[in-house]
Amino acid sequence: MNNVNIKDLIYVVLIGLVVSTITGIAVGTVDYLLYNSIGITMKIFYFIGTYFIASYIRRQYVESTKLYQIVAVIVTLHGYFFSIVVFLVFINGLDTFEYLFKAIYSIEYMVDYFNPINLIENGFGAFIEYLFVFIFGYIAYSKTK
Repeated sequence: MNNVNIKDLIYVVLIGLVVSTITGIAVGTVDYLLYNSIGITMKIFYFIGTYFIASYIRRQYVESTKLYQIVAVIVTLHGYFFSIVVFLVFINGLDTFEYLFKAIYSIEYMVDYFNPINLIENGFGAFIEYLFVFIFGYIAYSKTK
């Protein structure tokens, strides 16, 4: 923690949140357009967004500390969940934004989302979802090394 500059950390968090929010909007919009036209979602587009977010955070500092890597993973997860919000808002209408934002960013949703019982109940789809989240986190962590 001695090597961490507080101003740099605040800058990384703020810029990272802005970049991941913009990436979440873009990915959620593209995902909705694909879903609307061919009926499937392509969360794989967020791999590109994750790589972009992590490389942008990497450019903000010189020294590699674990704190910046953890911040990169958290910011990337924010962008991923925000893309879910954008996707659902497009499907359900703009007036549902506040409700969906509060619901998806709640502790109950996070606990339910990462509950291992989902692997048993939802089968292969839940496994793929967890695999995507793990790969997003790994890309964000390794890109900021």
